Amino acid sequence: MRTGFAALGLAFIAISAPLCAGTRDVQYAQAPTWVLPPPTPTLNAAPEGGPFRVTYNDTQVRFTDKGTETYSAYRLKILAPEALDAGKISLTWNPDGGEATVHLINIIRDDKRIDVLATDKFLVIQREEGLEASMLDGQLTATMQIPGLRVGDEIEFAITIRQRDKTLGNHFFGAGQLPISELPGSFRIRVNWPQERPVKWEATPDLVGLKAATNSGRVELAYELRDPKSAVFTDGAPPRFNVRRYLEYSDFSSWSEVSQKFWPLFDEASRLSAGSPVLAEAAKIAAATQDPAERAMAALKLVESQVRYVYVGLDAGNYRPAPADETWNRRFGDCKAKTALLLALLRELGVPAEAMLVNTVANDGMNERLPTPAVFNHVLVRIRIGSQSYWLDGTGLGDQYLNLLPRPAYRWALPVRPELVELEPIVAVPPPVPQFVTVLDIDASSGFDRAAKISAQNILRGDGVHQPAPSWRGCRLQTQNGR
Repeated sequence: MRTGFAALGLAFIAISAPLCAGTRDVQYAQAPTWVLPPPTPTLNAAPEGGPFRVTYNDTQVRFTDKGTETYSAYRLKILAPEALDAGKISLTWNPDGGEATVHLINIIRDDKRIDVLATDKFLVIQREEGLEASMLDGQLTATMQIPGLRVGDEIEFAITIRQRDKTLGNHFFGAGQLPISELPGSFRIRVNWPQERPVKWEATPDLVGLKAATNSGRVELAYELRDPKSAVFTDGAPPRFNVRRYLEYSDFSSWSEVSQKFWPLFDEASRLSAGSPVLAEAAKIAAATQDPAERAMAALKLVESQVRYVYVGLDAGNYRPAPADETWNRRFGDCKAKTALLLALLRELGVPAEAMLVNTVANDGMNERLPTPAVFNHVLVRIRIGSQSYWLDGTGLGDQYLNLLPRPAYRWALPVRPELVELEPIVAVPPPVPQFVTVLDIDASSGFDRAAKISAQNILRGDGVHQPAPSWRGCRLQTQNGR
């Protein structure tokens, strides 16, 4: 869920996966009985000139055998015209196993509550925000412009998002971050789950005193931050040393368990049917060369040039790769689909290959995180020829030589295998040739008192050649927000 007013100061992710269907319509109902009342307000005034003042921002997450419910509520006061944008509320959820239930939207004016939902309801659209970047995620967006909102009004809002992923099974994992900037108000995270569920959790040291409590057969974590000051960061330190006010939890026991959840998905998707046209393509490559390096390169070129990139998160596609035959027939696919197709070709060509899960953005310190699928947003193929390993990315373009393929700069990767594995460090290797060269020619032969002729030539290699274009090396495995 996200609102149209981004500066509320609390980020939270909650992911789950039981097998249930969702709904495409916004639901309207009272808050669930498990929800606690909002935090009590603080007395500190907003900073001078501040456009709004948060009274409270509350996120409560509950896991059951039917999935995860994430309750989000806030109350804020409009202090300046530029904060009236808070009256534009947007809700986003995946109807393929999820639903959004709005509990209340009130305007508080002169100590009186005006029930906005008595006269106005949300409009639901499927707008595909990532369409220009070739991404189809199936997310629904419900929007509302609160009518009659004025400076001096307060907005009170509460919603529950229920999520049930079809692919990973009934797992519970997520993370949350309290505000890291100075922001008057009350901010709370509350997470609870059945006591018999083996959920691990970790928090940064600045969440002082956070402890798990057990009550009525459920384990609960709750932390409230009141009138927080800005967090102190270490200049120049790697990102993992500057994570602040952060809580994560997961019921995955190990990285092996994460890997083993993905293994059957890619194994099944890379199996070709009898008479598959992909078999014919593999046969052509096999007939052209016996060299495994040349075979691997030919397979990569085929996937890059014949299957265009489109991220598909529809129909439980956030984690599940499309079958190789389907990807070939429709000639488009995302990183998961292209990986499955590459694995299918390489299997037929006798080249040992495996899928490798990576994170293209927040990869520093991944080995210090709890095991969770949420940290991955891309998948590659690693092959072994002799004693050498090579990394193939089907979402690239124009790769020509196996020995010039870039080694990923993502620091950590998780092999997708049925047996025990661990996160593997990726050793950085400088590219064999410069990736960007600028040649600047200044002709001042007419004298320094005359205008000089200047010409510049840029030479690009690698992924930079294809920019601006879809993020070839940044395909998403899932659509939840991450750290």
